[in-house]
Amino acid sequence: MSDSIQLSLAQVIALETIAARGGGVSLRQLGDGAEHTPILDVYVTPLGSHEGVRITPDGTVNDIGETLPANG
Repeated sequence: MSDSIQLSLAQVIALETIAARGGGVSLRQLGDGAEHTPILDVYVTPLGSHEGVRITPDGTVNDIGETLPANG
């Protein structure tokens, strides 16, 4: 099992936009732990917020509502 998060270029671009608004983010990625797993959705919560978004590998951002708070 790895603790790293793999991002597509489209996810990096979307993430950069979100992080620039709030000064930082908390990231989570749910996977099966396999070493060669395809890039998965990443779950992002801006620091100081309880509202998160999901970024798909193609860069689509979807609100997911209330989630774990991001404290930083």
